[in-house]
Amino acid sequence: MWNWIKDQELENKFKEFSRFEKTLLFVWILLGFIRLQKSNTYNAFFGIFQSLGVTIDAVAVLVTIIVLLMLAMKQGFFNIAFGVPACNFKILSEKIILRLLISVGALGLLSLFLLYSRPEIWLEMKKMAESAQILDWVCAAFIEELTDRFALYYLALSCFGRTGAFCLSTVGFAIAHAYSSPYALSMLFPGALSILLLLWSGSPSLPFLVHILSNSVILFLARLGL
Repeated sequence: MWNWIKDQELENKFKEFSRFEKTLLFVWILLGFIRLQKSNTYNAFFGIFQSLGVTIDAVAVLVTIIVLLMLAMKQGFFNIAFGVPACNFKILSEKIILRLLISVGALGLLSLFLLYSRPEIWLEMKKMAESAQILDWVCAAFIEELTDRFALYYLALSCFGRTGAFCLSTVGFAIAHAYSSPYALSMLFPGALSILLLLWSGSPSLPFLVHILSNSVILFLARLGL
């Protein structure tokens, strides 16, 4: 099923990471999810740190800086991770690719339906776009590609195989955008599409470019007042 993928070089690079480095990546991902939670457990645990003047956002920023420095010190990592995509258009005619495209397309139709039937989704996007700075969105997209398309996917790959990692990364991206249940469901499509683009091109640079383009469209429409 997965004989068409082009990410072998990136996968091999991930295998070079030590257990400590993989644990650090896991903590990095976990912090992103925890920041969305408002449960009693969250409040009790981080209330201890907040009483000392340390916020979850500060911890997340510190861990992000450490992870980025760690990745930068990995020889050739960013050249591999964000190199020129190696897209092979011939394989798009294969049956398994067509099935995956149909499945992802079905999620796209679901997203369109939710955008049409649940206006609060677009209102939330518009709200974020109106207050966003362009550099912030670029940096956020870059970080998301590293957390969801690299760290989460390849950590899951070592435990659950390709199919499990594909599904978990897709759902993880949706959970990371769980401003509401409909909003999270609408994010299943971009999550699945981004993983598909990563595996097809062998590089997170392609989903990163698509991510930037989609954010730019949302920002443009929001600034027009639509």
